[in-house]
Amino acid sequence: MKDIIRFCLVLGLITTIAGFFLGLVYSYTKDKIASQEKEKTLGAVKTVLEGMEVEEATAKDKSGKEIQYWKGKVNGEVKGFAFVVHKYGYSSDVKGIVGVNKDGEIVGFEITFQLETPALGTRAAEVPSNDYIWGIFSKKKGEKHVIKPWFQEQFIGLTINKPIIVVKGTEWLIMGPQEREMLKESNDISAISGATITSKAVADSMNDVRDQMLDLIKADSSNSNNMSEKM
Repeated sequence: MKDIIRFCLVLGLITTIAGFFLGLVYSYTKDKIASQEKEKTLGAVKTVLEGMEVEEATAKDKSGKEIQYWKGKVNGEVKGFAFVVHKYGYSSDVKGIVGVNKDGEIVGFEITFQLETPALGTRAAEVPSNDYIWGIFSKKKGEKHVIKPWFQEQFIGLTINKPIIVVKGTEWLIMGPQEREMLKESNDISAISGATITSKAVADSMNDVRDQMLDLIKADSSNSNNMSEKM
């Protein structure tokens, strides 16, 4: 009996000490982690709104919840918007930043976080190996070769004015130009083979908030028009 009590006391002491140090480590690193996350998000925003000056903004949705988004400006005029999108996939939350122009057309998309199944769902962030090799040997001196994940690239040119549909079959990666154009015209994307749930989660991350995004774009356009009239 005494041995059991002694064991419980020792175990309790070890757990308390471990918890204390874990809390200490968290308090020491949480600000640094938050800063890194903010930097990563801003980097993605600048990528999807390429060539635009980025400005952070906030607004409230119909329920009163505050929404963070970004405006992309060219010569002081708003030309695009960037929004955070996320949806639970097969085994993790899949987060990203989507950039759209004033007409609701997607001009850029980047996944910023995912822990999906290796070699399946993780292909949402896959860069084709031939593109990588070609980029190394074909780029000229001083030229920056931009390598984009093929799954994310197929969203560019689609619109948030209507739902994005996931289609099973041939992957976008191996489609010809005509097949890709047909997908775009239908506002569809091709699913990743063996990872339909992940593919649908990414598409739905935009579909779920497309009305919210369109409302913010419309509100910003109205405000800009009112300011122009006053001037």
